[in-house]
Amino acid sequence: MRSPKVLLVYPAFPPSYWGFQYALELVGKGASMPPLGLLTVAAMFPTHYQLRLVDMNVAPLTDEDLDWADLVLTSTMVVQRRSLRDVIARCNARGRPVAVGGPHPTSFADEIAGADHYLLDEVEETFPRFLADWEAGRAARVYHPERKPAIIATPVPRFELLDLDAYTSMALQFSRGCPFDCEFCDITKLFGRVPRTKSNAQMLSEFDRLHALGWRGPVFLVDDNFIGNKKEALRLLHALADWQRERGYPFDLYTEASINLARLEPVLDAMVAAGFTMAFLGIESPNPEALRRTNKLQNTKRGDDHHLLHAVTAIQRKGIEVTGGFILGLDGDGPEVFDAQVAFIQEAGIPIAMVGLLTALRGTDLYARLEREGRLLDESSGNNVEITLNFESELDREVLISGYGRVLSTLYDEGLRSYFERCWTMLGRLGDRPRPRHAVTVAELLALARSLRRQLFSRQGPAYLKFLARTLLHRPVLFDQAVSLAIKGLHFRKFTVQTLAAHEFREAALAGYREVEELADRAAVGGFGEALARGATRARRRIRRLHRRLRPEFRHGLLPDRAWIERAIQECVGEVPSLELLHRWAPRVRRWFAEAPWRRTLLAHGYEPVARNWKTVTPHTVTLVPVVEGGTLRRALELYFRELEVKVVTATEQLSALGHERLERLHRGADPAAAMLAYLRELGRKIDAVVVPVTEELGESGGCVQWLSSRAAALPPVIAFPLEHSRRRLRASLVELGELLTGDAARAELAFERAFALA
Repeated sequence: MRSPKVLLVYPAFPPSYWGFQYALELVGKGASMPPLGLLTVAAMFPTHYQLRLVDMNVAPLTDEDLDWADLVLTSTMVVQRRSLRDVIARCNARGRPVAVGGPHPTSFADEIAGADHYLLDEVEETFPRFLADWEAGRAARVYHPERKPAIIATPVPRFELLDLDAYTSMALQFSRGCPFDCEFCDITKLFGRVPRTKSNAQMLSEFDRLHALGWRGPVFLVDDNFIGNKKEALRLLHALADWQRERGYPFDLYTEASINLARLEPVLDAMVAAGFTMAFLGIESPNPEALRRTNKLQNTKRGDDHHLLHAVTAIQRKGIEVTGGFILGLDGDGPEVFDAQVAFIQEAGIPIAMVGLLTALRGTDLYARLEREGRLLDESSGNNVEITLNFESELDREVLISGYGRVLSTLYDEGLRSYFERCWTMLGRLGDRPRPRHAVTVAELLALARSLRRQLFSRQGPAYLKFLARTLLHRPVLFDQAVSLAIKGLHFRKFTVQTLAAHEFREAALAGYREVEELADRAAVGGFGEALARGATRARRRIRRLHRRLRPEFRHGLLPDRAWIERAIQECVGEVPSLELLHRWAPRVRRWFAEAPWRRTLLAHGYEPVARNWKTVTPHTVTLVPVVEGGTLRRALELYFRELEVKVVTATEQLSALGHERLERLHRGADPAAAMLAYLRELGRKIDAVVVPVTEELGESGGCVQWLSSRAAALPPVIAFPLEHSRRRLRASLVELGELLTGDAARAELAFERAFALA
């Protein structure tokens, strides 16, 4: 029997705050962290399987890799969804079955198309069953555990599948779950509120495996809250401290924890003894009211207005660096929150401060509340440092976004003065801890040389030199940490610049298009032709100039992309001669469909609903009933069909082809029902299907996509879908329509993203 070959694929991340892409360039690494989930699943395969791992963050996925495999297995977080879509498409094209798992499919399985199998939630109990079914040729589409598994039998991850030299850090997991239930966090929904832990023997076996493979340096314990079960954490720490001492502290450990760590002195002391050098804290906000409203009560303390600052300082004085996550846009935030965030981060001495806009993740209590309140606009991209909002914030949107940009620009200013000042505050406060001396490696010397060359002779130079000099003079034992912080600062500054530049490009694209659209409407009336031409030229020039500021990795996946927006602007200019006709006739056509009313009229005149298996009659040419006059939405709808590779006759082309005189004949003396049927009959001569975006005014949508077909050959099929006000619900409607047209929901999802980048 031939050994089955399984390809483990970890899709690529977009540029991110924690990706450290621009720091990796200096240290000669490919990624900051390996795919621990896939490595753990790899250890669950029987020995007769052949395994190959491709981490797309350090190496490309080749066709040869796919052709080698009998099965492709992926694991993703939400932020990797675009790369996952590409991986699935390539697997489909080469006829390779693909199974998807991880947090992203667990929450969004209904929106991930093209996969053959969905391994949802934690897989310790379901994965062996899936493999047995797959080998027997009877694998189900979805596998979902009935309960949260104990992790005391989770095997040692297959670290030997990695190129260890490609990473700056390794990763292990001790526990899953968190006792707290912050409103915006999905961890308790994914892993529960009762933390489950591994045994000491399990954890030490994992440390042994890394040590035996030759790894030395940082190891991240990826627990969402390492101290979620304080008793069990303390039990591990004592054993781990002995293990580290016996081997001369080969690993610098870091993890995530809740702010109450500061009050757990025995745990803090044990962490220091075990070699922990850093802890990430979800600080979120110095605004107590916002913390209470988002159920982050552990970050507040009655009678202590400076509780968060005192907690951070206490941890630092033990010798553990604090990195922090911060959120802007919480309910309860006012305009003063921006200066307060900056002031707190500076005073607390938190160099690595990830400040993001609040995002509502599916499955969280926040998502459910905002949906109930009618404030949810779209699904989250999973990237909380992307400058976009998927909900209606209490604080004015423009105030929030401009304030956020100001916070980023202040924390990571051009000369990194604020950043290096925080670095020194932290190093000056950092207490002593075990610091075994390691021989300086060639790689470390090369990283320092590259840093000096890139940073010393840049605008960061003065603050950079001052920081390194102060460290050498006053805390020389921390010089290696100072160099590491300096290199990370280069990444944060570049990432901030590119994030703000990408936002400026998107805003300029939107503003430029809307300006041209407004000028086109005026030109249709007459007298603004020259102004339109100048406006279009001005918009294109600005868009191109801003696009040149973006690095290739930020251009990739940018929505709207430059080609799309320039095409939209050109179409605005080109349709001017027909706009007067559109503005005159769109309200009349809308009344025909509204007053008839459209669905009952069609059913009364020989139309019949078509079942969902009508893909054999997919139209080649469609046109939209011009019930939407606004250029942005109308053009987005038409572009959506083009992205699906369905030929579209635009509303302006449609009305121009009919002509004013013919439209008048349809309208004159006819009741709305007769006018609507005559209009459809005219369209049916050249169109395979007519699409009706059903607004509230038209009604009768039924809340889902409908296909009506006529027994009369002269009358074209009619496709109707609800034109929802919520972008999230509109996405669902159009993806459903796109899947029915093409049989490919992934393609429909991508078409929506591209087409509605401006709408």
